Amino acid sequence: FSGESAVSVFCSSVACLASGKSEAECRCDFVQELCDLDHSLKFQCYQANCCLDAEDDDEREICFTSAMTAPTFWESTTAATTATSTEEVVTTTVASDPTEAPIATTASVLSTVISTLSSDEQPSSTAAATGFKEEEPSAEVLPCSVEFCDFSLSDEFLMRYKVNSSEGSMSVELIYDGVAWLGLALSNDGGMIGSESVIGIPGGVAPQKYYLGGKDTSAVVPMEDERQTLLNSTIELMNDQTVMKFTKLMKEPGEIEIASTGDNFILWAHGFDSNLGYHQSRDQFVLSL
Repeated sequence: FSGESAVSVFCSSVACLASGKSEAECRCDFVQELCDLDHSLKFQCYQANCCLDAEDDDEREICFTSAMTAPTFWESTTAATTATSTEEVVTTTVASDPTEAPIATTASVLSTVISTLSSDEQPSSTAAATGFKEEEPSAEVLPCSVEFCDFSLSDEFLMRYKVNSSEGSMSVELIYDGVAWLGLALSNDGGMIGSESVIGIPGGVAPQKYYLGGKDTSAVVPMEDERQTLLNSTIELMNDQTVMKFTKLMKEPGEIEIASTGDNFILWAHGFDSNLGYHQSRDQFVLSL
């Protein structure tokens, strides 16, 4: 970015906060503006797409609050706009309602903002750059092509997976503490709409592949019969847990590929019960195989 672009993005963030919008809304506006300026900012665009799917502030916060390992640039910016120190402060008054609110920023922080946006380097950590969870490697764990690796999606939801390199497939087990439909989706850009999911419903047919064409249940439709290529797909109730298992080919014509190298954007969700409908909980993460 040029210095002029950096100042523009910074000022937009200040104006957003002053306008009375929530911090979650301003976060979303912020990453959208960064993405619009440079589409190569992969993870900022990922967050922006996540925001487009969000319907309220709680859902917007999910796009930013998962397992951060370092402050994001947004946090540096909002810290600057809410500073109360009188040293090196430039104060601007902006009317957001009948009560005018002073916005304070420091020249030194603005300089840091411009430097950050002007840098060609991207954060080395996916979690630091996006706010999305990524695996924590352990020297004790065997490679995930040898045995199943465990990844905790939430306190009550566990994913186990193994890459079958010789077969070009990936085996997945989802274990949920309770009774509910379960879903795991691949996305090109982090957004729900346009992603492709495997959904299992207890008491129904075996887990199937679905198109996620929208947020309404009517837009969640099974793929054509010829695309139902899952192997060993099952869903059952065991000891008050819902357990779904399946094996999926990593590369299939006309479908989102599971990348054997690089990042995979994955979404998960589970319902309130065994009736397919609005999710009780959901999130997204980046998985590098």
